[in-house]
Amino acid sequence: MAPRVFPESVRRMQASKSMRLRHELWHYVRAVWGNPRFPEQGRQLLRELGWALPGGREPMDANGSLQFDNRAGEDFLYMHRQMIAMTDRALAAAGEPPITRWPSIPEPGDSDFPVPPAWAYADPAASPQDNAATTRFLQFIKADAYYERTMRVRERFLTDPANLRRLSLGALGNLAEFTIHNAMHMRWAAEPKGYRPPLDLGDPASGDPIWDGLDHDYLGDTYSSHLNPHFWYLHGWIDDLVELWADVNGVRTIDWVGDWTGGPDLTAPTEPAAEPAVEMAALATAAAASVADRPVRPGPALAALLRSSAMPSTLVEITRLQEGPG
Repeated sequence: MAPRVFPESVRRMQASKSMRLRHELWHYVRAVWGNPRFPEQGRQLLRELGWALPGGREPMDANGSLQFDNRAGEDFLYMHRQMIAMTDRALAAAGEPPITRWPSIPEPGDSDFPVPPAWAYADPAASPQDNAATTRFLQFIKADAYYERTMRVRERFLTDPANLRRLSLGALGNLAEFTIHNAMHMRWAAEPKGYRPPLDLGDPASGDPIWDGLDHDYLGDTYSSHLNPHFWYLHGWIDDLVELWADVNGVRTIDWVGDWTGGPDLTAPTEPAAEPAVEMAALATAAAASVADRPVRPGPALAALLRSSAMPSTLVEITRLQEGPG
């Protein structure tokens, strides 16, 4: 059975610039906020945009080590749970059942979810050395040996009741995001139609509309990954970890503390926000009322500084640094 493709009405909602940008910015802010290489001017710009990360909720510390006691992992689980709930509502409105979830991570040779082959990575914005390293990384993470020696081991760890009893929900979320979630994205990513330019923090809502089409569903880019059918299978599997954790620990109602879903919609007034993006903005902890109608834009000096910081902020960069040969 081929991966399920959602009705066009749902896909167009997901492809809206407001929803794409919200998903990308949410991951971007968490990737860069606590990194000492990210300039303070960049954090100030994010504050002015209403997209500051809540205090102390960086997934990693300044040395790049995962933090397990600051609710960052709850943010990860909560935000994606909201995405699933909103997509389920959109599916229901289209007369469709909820998302389909992986009961377990597909093994090598699975006929329904074959692993796409690695490709020669050729991002024009990256150096030849980085492109070569990413190519080696793709070959590494898509190999059967990676599943057998790493992914299967991590799946067993994260679903073992004995381990779940020792983990807080935040610790589970951080471990899931950085030990298996990112890897699943890149393992099932297929070669993209092209390489989207890096996010312009000075004008986040800008960009060539070619990247907003329904065919841009590259699983390795947070701007497009939620258009890919595999996204919902793998995130359904991760969301089920929450219920498994709650059951093992006798938790009937989860008291979410990490519930950051981002800031205000930055596409207005150029594009009406998709309904889920409106809901996500309403849940945001940042106060949209304090943000100007038009996005704040930095001067040329700050824009150049942000571009030159060379931060590992994209899904492929972060996963390659964590997992693969480089």
